[in-house]
Amino acid sequence: DTYCVIVSQVSPPHLSLPYYSSIQPKTTRQNTIIEHTATRTATSNQLEVFLKVKQADNGDFAFLAPSNELHPYYLFLKYKHNPEP
Repeated sequence: DTYCVIVSQVSPPHLSLPYYSSIQPKTTRQNTIIEHTATRTATSNQLEVFLKVKQADNGDFAFLAPSNELHPYYLFLKYKHNPEP
């Protein structure tokens, strides 16, 4: 529950989260990292794989792991930047 925040406080105002993604970033910094990563990986699967390997021990990129509670939020933003995979 500590990760649940009001969407308008952290998430970009032009995006609306799907009902199943009730977990959002706790801080603006965390949201910025996820947003920038999603923007860049939306068109580059190789970059996503590279980041998963290189940043495996970096907690700032834990959202890249499917088991992480912020992973659905990351996927949502990634899809918003490239709806045609």
